[in-house]
Amino acid sequence: MEFDDLSNKLRRNVVVLSFLILISTPLHAQFLGSGSLLGLLAYTKVDGSIFWLLISGVLIYMYLRYWFDKETQKQKSELDVEFELIKTKISELFLEWDIKQSLKKNKEPNWVLNYEDLTIPEIASNNKKWGLPSTVRVELSVDQEQGKLWNGWVLADLEIEWNKKGFYTKHRGNRYQFIFSDWIKKLIWCLTIFKTVVFSKSGIDFLFPNLIAAIALISCLFHIFVTLK
Repeated sequence: MEFDDLSNKLRRNVVVLSFLILISTPLHAQFLGSGSLLGLLAYTKVDGSIFWLLISGVLIYMYLRYWFDKETQKQKSELDVEFELIKTKISELFLEWDIKQSLKKNKEPNWVLNYEDLTIPEIASNNKKWGLPSTVRVELSVDQEQGKLWNGWVLADLEIEWNKKGFYTKHRGNRYQFIFSDWIKKLIWCLTIFKTVVFSKSGIDFLFPNLIAAIALISCLFHIFVTLK
């Protein structure tokens, strides 16, 4: 197989070479006699350690060509943007859950401060007549404070139902400040990283080639160590 050292194929080269390196171990690939190294370099009777040194050098070269390409740097910037969007969306889901639980259980929210919607006369009256709400729908508008990742303001549109006996709707109500607790911050970070790596365009475009190249290089070093023993 030959590798074209062209700008539009740099990522493909890194991914394909990394896969070839990784599948060589379970397949117990043997590199003996003479032949061609990836269509780039002819060799004759290269022993194992020298071969894996050559492969490592080619992998590093291809990776550096990929890393310093303008398209790669663009994808890196897009990763930063998508990471923040994912984090914001997950933060909104936590705030939505917090407000829903507050209204369903008639208790103060965990992270929304001075939440006054519980004291709205119509909501309080319906809770007394029909018990706690059966259905709560919340649509949020969240503004994070400038330069602060975990503080901001939330505005909630509400639709509340009490077993089809009573209804309450509120649009464009009060803005409330929110502050996440430390453990929630850590949880949101972990969920954001997981979703970015596993299920995002940036994860496929940027993180995957970098991850598989790193694993492939470790595999090369392992082969070198084993063949030198």
